[in-house]
Amino acid sequence: MNYVFNITTPKNTPETNKLITILPVIPGTVTKLEIQFPAGAQGLHHVHINRAVHQVWPANAEANYIGDEQIIVIPANYKIAVPPYQFECFTWNEDDTYDHLVILRFDIMTEIPEEKITPEMLEAWAAEREVL
Repeated sequence: MNYVFNITTPKNTPETNKLITILPVIPGTVTKLEIQFPAGAQGLHHVHINRAVHQVWPANAEANYIGDEQIIVIPANYKIAVPPYQFECFTWNEDDTYDHLVILRFDIMTEIPEEKITPEMLEAWAAEREVL
């Protein structure tokens, strides 16, 4: 399954007050992550992705992704086996003039064939996220 998340971070959002966006997904294995910075970000829009209290991408906790008119492609093998089935995306924007967009794409391989995933299964996974 493929997930896409568009996150706009307002201008003047400092690192000390990062925007946190919850990225709900399904159980499975993340096989690829793409981080797209549209033109104009000029390295002022920062992104890192966590799961619970641990930073997952980039792996080194003191780092973050920046870019301008580029797509960062990250091959992955990250298993999501226990709830909550979600990531947290932290963004901040040093630009004092413009809001900036980042587009995240996750490819997730499930143990259940996609054609067998029912709306009830999706609802149950979402409910598990809300309980925690």
